[in-house]
Amino acid sequence: MTKTSKKILLVLLIALLTVFAFSAKAFAASNDAVDTFKDKNNFKDQTIFVGQKVPVQPDDYSVRYSLSPRVTSSNTKVVDFQDSSNYYLVAKAEGTSTITLECYNGNELLKQSYNIKVVKVKESKLQSKTNDVVSIESNYVEKKDKVLYANGELWDLDITTNKFTKNTGNVKKYTYGDVYFKEGKNTKYPSIFNTLKNNGKLTTKTDVGNLKADKVEDVNTYGYLTTKGKYYAFVLKNDKVIYKQKAKNVEALLQGALIKKADGLYTIDNVKIAKGKIKDAVGNPTSGIYLDSKNVLYSYELKDAKTKKYTLTKVEKNVKEILNWSVYKTKDGKVKTTNKNYTNYEYKNYHYTRGGYLKLKYNGNLYLDDTLIMKDVDELAYSVTNYSHSYIIRKDGSIWDISVGDNSSIKQIRSGKDSAKGLSSPTNVKAKKKSNKKAKVTWKKVDGATKYTVYRATSKNGKYKQVGTAKGGSYTDKTVKKGKKYFYKVVANGSKKLFNSKKSDYVKVKI
Repeated sequence: MTKTSKKILLVLLIALLTVFAFSAKAFAASNDAVDTFKDKNNFKDQTIFVGQKVPVQPDDYSVRYSLSPRVTSSNTKVVDFQDSSNYYLVAKAEGTSTITLECYNGNELLKQSYNIKVVKVKESKLQSKTNDVVSIESNYVEKKDKVLYANGELWDLDITTNKFTKNTGNVKKYTYGDVYFKEGKNTKYPSIFNTLKNNGKLTTKTDVGNLKADKVEDVNTYGYLTTKGKYYAFVLKNDKVIYKQKAKNVEALLQGALIKKADGLYTIDNVKIAKGKIKDAVGNPTSGIYLDSKNVLYSYELKDAKTKKYTLTKVEKNVKEILNWSVYKTKDGKVKTTNKNYTNYEYKNYHYTRGGYLKLKYNGNLYLDDTLIMKDVDELAYSVTNYSHSYIIRKDGSIWDISVGDNSSIKQIRSGKDSAKGLSSPTNVKAKKKSNKKAKVTWKKVDGATKYTVYRATSKNGKYKQVGTAKGGSYTDKTVKKGKKYFYKVVANGSKKLFNSKKSDYVKVKI
């Protein structure tokens, strides 16, 4: 045998060994798939909601693609294939169905079956009309979900036990989020969470430092606004978070990285975006939307980063309110968007679950994909401690835990009345003459009050009518007349009507 023939034979032998090895490996993989299908499938009897999608093929990749099981439903009126798919079924109506998977391994028939029970989302134990839950925030640092009530109580919620533990009281606002800090060469993306008390005391915690400030009117994840209209941003310096004044004469913080002044709309870095009276705005220093005092909606976009000039575009007149980023409602109640590529703009919030999308519309209707499952919903929030669970806040103040997966469930974990209590009536109310045309009413501030309403009558037991409102502890009545007596009462207003106090004792003054 020549050397050339030996080389050819050797190459052929190596090729045969490679093919044999590959075939043996493929055969072993097939056996693994068979073993998984027989013994290691995660299939089990399930309870799911009407409208829920169900993945019915094995999760194991080798089983799905090596054996390609055929799936059937014993009752297609209850559970049927979605768009002729062999992977997803959709729950059509209440009832039960047996799901069967079949495939052949050579001449051996492999078979798996399990039952699916389909139920409707049922509401029960709605006990009150308190409307007292403000928000649910997920604190990823503390690994807790936070529930803020309208009476100023901040509670921790443990989803594993569905138990509430009071954290602190007299809270005006609680916010949590991530902020990208850039100061010189230092860049950080830490978590930041704020607790603002009703007395104006702010506590800010981040993973790069803790801060405190007093006389704070409002706060967001970018900074805070003082009671005197000064805006301070959270910035990073020498690897620590500090407060840095960015603007003054600020009227309000707006959604996103925006602030409002008397003469227009600004970024949090005090760059002017638009002039004139602004009702509301949502956006960032690059783009967004705003509503002017005449209910005309505009979009804005940064035209030149160097000159900091913006392009303003009139979108629509007769706009009722801004709902979200690029989403607004017209006077006739229509929900629209300025972003033509935004397909989910009709939804206030939506969560992906293993069984489909939970989608909350602005009208309070909650859907599982296209199936309406609950009405009168205020908020939909994720659980940070268990991602398969979501929270529902009803308009009656109740909180619900909903899980959409292999074993779907919904349960009320708090009725609306659990934390309900009204504010205390203002005390130390006084009234005195300021001039022949003015009377000043003062009182002691009430923890939890967002504002105060002042009522006036011309006799002690007469009909008290509202004459004005105030944010602080005093109000000046400029509609009095010389020589007359006036009687005043004050009400402390909460963030919801339920928490308004009773009228204070009357005080009188003669002008």
